[in-house]
Amino acid sequence: MLTLHKGAMPELVKDGENGWAFWTEGDLEDAIKQDWPSKIDPVRARAVAERFSLQAMIDGYEELYKDVANGVRW
Repeated sequence: MLTLHKGAMPELVKDGENGWAFWTEGDLEDAIKQDWPSKIDPVRARAVAERFSLQAMIDGYEELYKDVANGVRW
């Protein structure tokens, strides 16, 4: 994935693992012209993506709610 450093993208895209995030539109345009997808290791990209799977999100929210209910957070 090629993207800009905006919004949640820096959290989602890890340079060299599942894509690259660029600071300027010009840099992004230059990157699009290159063969970036072939430089991504699909196993590493999958590992990064799994942090945002449905189950990972459910587990994370359940842990957060338990901590809040027990006074650990907030």
